[in-house]
Amino acid sequence: MDVIKGSELNVPDAIFAWQLDGKGEARPIDSDSVIDSEHPCWLHLNYTNQSSADWLASTPLIPDNIRDALTGEGLRPRVSRQGEGALITLRCVNGSTEERAEQMVAMPLFMNDRLIITTCQRTILALDDVISDLVAGSEWPDVKRELAGECV
Repeated sequence: MDVIKGSELNVPDAIFAWQLDGKGEARPIDSDSVIDSEHPCWLHLNYTNQSSADWLASTPLIPDNIRDALTGEGLRPRVSRQGEGALITLRCVNGSTEERAEQMVAMPLFMNDRLIITTCQRTILALDDVISDLVAGSEWPDVKRELAGECV
């Protein structure tokens, strides 16, 4: 079983970087974290932040053909299988009070058995319920399914 070391996921300006316990709870990733299919991780990055952009451009954990999709704005909804993972572009209703509420916000998502990587350029309020529940330990055993349900 391939594992990822927490140190490989060190993105200083990440919006969040969590390890999921498979029971619906999350904890911050640290250098000693061991990421595997039983204990995957979720990184949520603002691709316009320098450290996030550098990590997305250089990490060997993301297939090369996925990099551009994770740093794009205005992407159309899609699902495409990419080797052992999938690239999904979700469209979320923008609930921001600073912008038009009816405007849809794209959120690219790459996932495989060990990783969930989501990216954005601006705040995605549709994630607030998922994040609040994970932090509170409200048992979301299938975060991947719930994440998609919040945005689709």
